[in-house]
Amino acid sequence: MKLDRDAARRAVASLAGRLGLGIEETALGIHRVVVEAMAGAARVHLVENGEDPRRCALVAFGGAGPEHAAEAARTLGISRVIVPPASGAASALGFLVASLSFEATRSLRVELAAGVDLAPVEALLAALEEEARTRLLEAGVAASAIRIERTADMRLSGQTHEIAAALPEGRLDAAALPAIRAAFVRAYTERYTAVPEGAGIEAQHFRVRAAGPAPSVSFAGALEGGGGNRAVEGRRTAWLEQGPLEVAVFDRYALAPGTTIEGPAIVEEQEATTVLGPSDRLELDPLGNLVIAFGRIRAVEPVMPPGTSRKEAVARIERYPIGLEILWSRLVNVVEEMWLTVCRTAFSLVISETQDFACELLDAEGETLAHSPRAMPVFNLTLPRAVKALLERFPPATLVPGDMLVTNDPWLCAGHLFDIAVVTPVFRAGRLVGLAGTVGHASDIGGTKDSLAAREIFEEGIRIPPLKLHEAARPNATLFAMIRENVRHPEQVLGDIHAFVAANAIGAARLLAFMEDYGLTELGPLAEVVQGRSEAAMRAAIRALPDGLYRATITNNPLGRPLAYPIAITVAGDRITIDLEGAPPQ
Repeated sequence: MKLDRDAARRAVASLAGRLGLGIEETALGIHRVVVEAMAGAARVHLVENGEDPRRCALVAFGGAGPEHAAEAARTLGISRVIVPPASGAASALGFLVASLSFEATRSLRVELAAGVDLAPVEALLAALEEEARTRLLEAGVAASAIRIERTADMRLSGQTHEIAAALPEGRLDAAALPAIRAAFVRAYTERYTAVPEGAGIEAQHFRVRAAGPAPSVSFAGALEGGGGNRAVEGRRTAWLEQGPLEVAVFDRYALAPGTTIEGPAIVEEQEATTVLGPSDRLELDPLGNLVIAFGRIRAVEPVMPPGTSRKEAVARIERYPIGLEILWSRLVNVVEEMWLTVCRTAFSLVISETQDFACELLDAEGETLAHSPRAMPVFNLTLPRAVKALLERFPPATLVPGDMLVTNDPWLCAGHLFDIAVVTPVFRAGRLVGLAGTVGHASDIGGTKDSLAAREIFEEGIRIPPLKLHEAARPNATLFAMIRENVRHPEQVLGDIHAFVAANAIGAARLLAFMEDYGLTELGPLAEVVQGRSEAAMRAAIRALPDGLYRATITNNPLGRPLAYPIAITVAGDRITIDLEGAPPQ
């Protein structure tokens, strides 16, 4: 298909005019927003499946995949990109080169504690291996060519989601138990955070995968057809993150195995175009794959160069609307990753299934940056109030790396004792730059089982004033013991608190990477812009309503007698006043 460059410029010009940007700058901005969306979708998918993108290589396929791959990989923290031959047909080629394999799975719950009898597990694995081997033998795979892999889906006792860990080779018996537990702890720590001291570990499912040899497929045809006989076809002006650059254009079909190319450069083929940034390095491997390695470069111009005042930083963010969209998208992806981490590491169904919780990122003053779109709305309103109350009790100057704050005080937090907020201060170069917070409904908080019948707060359960859950990375053993002895389901309650800790740890790490990538020395200016845009959007929505007085009444029957809640809403310009006069007493 022949591209119409002039038509593309006219289409982009219509948007560029509204943004006050040049055509090329706008086109690059569109590309970057698309890359951020790709990376965000990939990260959420990986986290939902319990994988860490930083441990992966990114395989680019499809017509536009190689064009976006390097930038998407950088955003995800991936250090290597592979562009296979005929990347536009990679899905079909994947079926041809995949090893013939069979995976057998059985469920068997086993507490991996001292003294456990692993004989049933060994017998189960032997049966699965026999089944898998038989299937491959029936398919004509030679017995000597079959490879066996054994894994188990494990979790902390009481959790609702498992993660896969490889089982040690050889017979599983009492001597293998430490290696099994160590494999899980290693996988859990890499993906989330440290395993709580004394936590039990259990296996839920066991898997055996039998695989034959990979088929021998020639890619010679995929590397022919370009007709070029010169590796360098010419030079072209390309708009990259650093602006317009003259780059060399290579013919992929003329490249020999072992060829290396230093970016910036473009590699063309019939199905796709691969783009290398200035810090990228490409090597053609013996199978014809383009293997790209790169150092991290800032995705946008630093928002706050040294010496930038807050006012100047706000102005810089406002001047570049595409950059603001990218910054915002990255923050939303971070809180989504936090949200998924809670779901996967929680112990109670009220958290993992009902999803009665929320995650949030805030600046150093407790002003909201972003919250998970799937969070409970009430928490999005109350968590910042709890954070500010915690900072009032523990001023930033008194906090150190490794500190973690907690409260469930209903007057400071979400309204009743069941909601526990855990807040993790985030430090950069020894200075507090932000906070990661998670709040959720505990499965139990002690006190009376019928909280509606409670006459005062002391009957409702344990009340946690603003305290340090961790101090300089050391858990507050006294507080954990106090909670354990005052709730009916300590494993669930403490397990959910550890899930909040894990989510905050991931949020803090991603927030620091975000600041490094975009040259942010503090988050206050970004919070000011985000909140300013949010307020402007809300006021615009109010202005769209006709001015006037609106009345309604809501009724319910929570305590055996009907209660009515009158509400009067006054709309005047971009302001709205809500009057609850006449509502029942507490």
